[in-house]
Amino acid sequence: MPKHEQVCPNGHRYSKSSKCPTCPICASENKAKEGFMQSLASPAQRALIAAQINSLEALSQWSLHDLSKLHGIGKTALNQLQQQMLEAGLQFKSIPETRGKQIQKETISDSANSGREILVQEMIAYMLSLSDEIELQVRWNSPALVYNGPIQPFDAKEYKRDIVVFHLANPKKMHLIFIHGVRLEQHIQGLEGKHADGRRMISIKDREDWLKKIELVKAAIACWLTTVERN
Repeated sequence: MPKHEQVCPNGHRYSKSSKCPTCPICASENKAKEGFMQSLASPAQRALIAAQINSLEALSQWSLHDLSKLHGIGKTALNQLQQQMLEAGLQFKSIPETRGKQIQKETISDSANSGREILVQEMIAYMLSLSDEIELQVRWNSPALVYNGPIQPFDAKEYKRDIVVFHLANPKKMHLIFIHGVRLEQHIQGLEGKHADGRRMISIKDREDWLKKIELVKAAIACWLTTVERN
């Protein structure tokens, strides 16, 4: 793709293959050198500034779901911000009921305190941000992430659209149940359980444990999406 030479209002000359008006020289000069934004890439910093998010306290008024919709906020930035919020002892705002599938609050909070409820909602928001082919539904009175794209015909009892279901009965830790986890084991390591029906799981004790295992969850969902039998 040919590059276009451009000149910004400050007189900087630069070339880009796209017609994006952002001057990379100005962006570098304006990048935060301190504060909670300093570790973020320039697009993420610009997104936060445009949204008037100038502190972690201001960030706590946002849900991860809404934050992920800002142009410039990608998965890396979300992970970095989650870690900073954890270290500061702050939490993101609870996400709204979303994607047209209303989740009754009891499915999250029956066996959980308010802190755990917020964590579950943050986890759901992150997983939904991974692909437009994922939506939130309810399975066995629990939140579930389900594939909504094209798929080969199957028996409803096979649950071939179900990616992961939250199991929240244990007050000490929750389990992310991958209904067809056995097919993921050829590609990723770290899944727990050896159920004969093919289920595998990832256990999460708290927010710190979630942040340690977030890449495993991401890899498992990405692998699931690549192995689904599309039509």
